[in-house]
Amino acid sequence: METTNSNSYQRLNAARGIGMMGSQLSLCKILKTVVDSMVADLPKIDAALLSEDVPAANRILHAIKGYMPIFACDALIAQVTTIEKISKTEPVAVVLPLYRELAPELQALIVEIRAFLANN
Repeated sequence: METTNSNSYQRLNAARGIGMMGSQLSLCKILKTVVDSMVADLPKIDAALLSEDVPAANRILHAIKGYMPIFACDALIAQVTTIEKISKTEPVAVVLPLYRELAPELQALIVEIRAFLANN
C-alpha cells in the first residue's frame, strides 16, 4: 500500500481524521471504537465467506466502508469501496480472493491505529 498522507502511517491518515472529527481527542475516541469493531468483524467476514454467505460479508463490509473515509488513506478507502460494491452482486468465488487481498491491509490498519492510540 502506497503512502498517501504526510504522517508516518501508510493506511491511517490521522490528519484527515482530526480534520473530520474536529480534534485529536475525538479522533482517538472513534478509533478506539473502530479497533474494537474491526477486531470482531474481520473474523465474521472470513466465516461468512467461507460458508459462502456473501450477503452477510457485504453487510459488514458496508459498515467498514462507511467509516473508512474518516481516517483511512485514499488507496485503502478505494479498495474497501470496490470490494464492498462487488460483494453486493458477485458470488463467493469472486469476492473471497479480493477479500483475501484486503484483509491484511485491514489488519495492518488495526496495528497502525493501535500505535497511534498508544502515542496519543
